[in-house]
Amino acid sequence: RPTAVPLVNFSSDDGTGYGVRFNLYEYDGESVPYRRKYSAQVFATTQGKWVHRLLMDTPNFRPDQRLEVELVYEKEDFANYYGDLPDQVIDARPREEQSFSQAFPELKLKWIRKLDRHFRVRTGGRISYNDITPNADNNILEELAPLGSDGGALFQLNSGIRYDTRDNYNNTSAGVLEEVFVQYGIGGGGDFNGASISFGHRHFLPLSDGLVFAHRLG
Repeated sequence: RPTAVPLVNFSSDDGTGYGVRFNLYEYDGESVPYRRKYSAQVFATTQGKWVHRLLMDTPNFRPDQRLEVELVYEKEDFANYYGDLPDQVIDARPREEQSFSQAFPELKLKWIRKLDRHFRVRTGGRISYNDITPNADNNILEELAPLGSDGGALFQLNSGIRYDTRDNYNNTSAGVLEEVFVQYGIGGGGDFNGASISFGHRHFLPLSDGLVFAHRLG
């Protein structure tokens, strides 16, 4: 079953954005929410921002295993960097000196395996490369040279344990999701590295006539 969703948005930084997302769903009558999903998105704004993506989601990649692979390409012609400069100093400089262009492809992987009862383990990671170019010679980014201003590669691994009773992870009407999640990344030739740990809670409660009360805590 193919679907197409138009994408339209507006922001003062990026201008008006237009795009479309194509989805192709494969059903077998047993897998929830589907056997496979293929998705492609093309999106661009009038101020030079792109967000293109390809995605494959296989809830039954192998028995009790889900695999999701996503390839993203983003580009931005006028990304802003002001540092800690006061507004009057920033406003006195042309847009090219306040901004930089960046482009970064990114590959993401997510693998989820069912354990006993409603417990699952989640593992994945991402690889990306950020190419940064100041838009003028006297650029704020170039002058202040913050950590990461040269761009470069980022490698990240993550893992988590979750308790999941949702009836459908895409369009949930009942159930809970609890997850403890750990991430570690290194990039910029070792200039950047860091770890994070987070906890996420989601609860979906069906009320009546298709109405669902949902809340999230992080």
